[in-house]
Amino acid sequence: MTKQILNGQALTLAYQERSLTPLQVCTQLWQDLRVYNPKVNAFSYLAEAESLEMAKASSLRWQQGKALSAIDGWPISVKDSFLVQTWPMHSGANIRTEASSSTDAPVVRHLRSAGAILFAKTTMPQWGWKGATESLMTGITRNPWNLNKTCGGSSGGAAAAVALGLGVAAIGTDGGGSIRIPGAFCGVIGYKPTHDLFPRYPLHNMAQLVDVGILARDIRDIQTLLPILNQADGRAAYHIPLSLHQQKGSGKLSYSLDLGFAEVDPEVAAIFQRSIGVLQQQGFILEEKTPPVGEYLSAFAHIWQAGSYESYSGLTPAEQEKLDPGFVRIAKLGEKMSLLEHLQAESTRLSVSEAMQAFFSEYDAVLTPTIPIPAFDIGLDSPNEKSTNALDNWTPFTCLFNMTGQPSITVPCALTAAGLPVGLQISGPKLSDRQLLTLSQKIAALLAGDTLPPLINPV
Repeated sequence: MTKQILNGQALTLAYQERSLTPLQVCTQLWQDLRVYNPKVNAFSYLAEAESLEMAKASSLRWQQGKALSAIDGWPISVKDSFLVQTWPMHSGANIRTEASSSTDAPVVRHLRSAGAILFAKTTMPQWGWKGATESLMTGITRNPWNLNKTCGGSSGGAAAAVALGLGVAAIGTDGGGSIRIPGAFCGVIGYKPTHDLFPRYPLHNMAQLVDVGILARDIRDIQTLLPILNQADGRAAYHIPLSLHQQKGSGKLSYSLDLGFAEVDPEVAAIFQRSIGVLQQQGFILEEKTPPVGEYLSAFAHIWQAGSYESYSGLTPAEQEKLDPGFVRIAKLGEKMSLLEHLQAESTRLSVSEAMQAFFSEYDAVLTPTIPIPAFDIGLDSPNEKSTNALDNWTPFTCLFNMTGQPSITVPCALTAAGLPVGLQISGPKLSDRQLLTLSQKIAALLAGDTLPPLINPV
């Protein structure tokens, strides 16, 4: 593994200088993948021959000075919930799977048109229902920092792959933290954009919460991918183009350890407070201020449970028997919900969105822990071993911004004494994505730095 393979900016420069070719990079990628993937299980589908052909074509374009874009030749993986032409799609389940997709999802089409090397699909729990990545189809995906800990989810395979340098970036989805949770647990950057910034097709039955996003090791790589993935697609029902205009902010940031109610692990709390102190020492204007969002977790759970039941109810009894038991428990809770309760949950979602947007009229961003705990043990749906509901308040910081539709990023900020990554979440007003990425890049550079997991960098 070379440092360039971890960083898209370095790759592009190496291609321009002809010190590396996309074919060399892709060949090295497959060598590394055969070494590390058996230990973590990050991929559900591998396309080695196809990716090497794409790398050959990219190498020729760079040789002829005809690169399609700055990401031409970047190896990028996609989550198993995306359509990729001729590839199977399972969404982490072996129920009503698509043996061979006939088309590309919008973001996949944009990546392909820009010359990216699509080399694999990453693992996820069945239909992305929980924040840990294991399924009856692919088994357990492990954390590269500690193989006995979860990598998070539902874009867990994506985060594990990026942490190991198996691809410059990974495309995932985030409906309650599904990019930021594994990003924090695996020590990489996870970006959930403003809602509908990246076109989606087909739509998820909880499309009001779910967005396409990016995992990477360098925020500059996300900034490069942003305009490519933000392009329109005629099949997408919703899409917001991002203006090149830079919004002028107040220069003030807020921070909250617990949003007024969350229980935060003492070591995570200490790391968060220490990170805030570092930023203040570096001249950031930071005020401790909790957004007035009230109680929103039950509303989020209601929406998630209702969507789960809708998916469950459309299956035959034989298909229902194949489901993850934890998902069935969530769906059964949704079955008991009344129409009024669902509408009240949607009303709460809208009111919380308005409250957060008003809050951002005074502050450019709010900083919180990404997850209030370090990564927990594999084999659990939730850090609470006795829980019957995986949505039991351990993701309060991430799911808030799925409710509001505002952009949110996790950056690694430190390691616990046990050597597990901890993330800092930075969130801002709608359509502030460019400014938020710039701010996050500055913050990330002052905190943990670009660290590698022990699996590939033994201490």
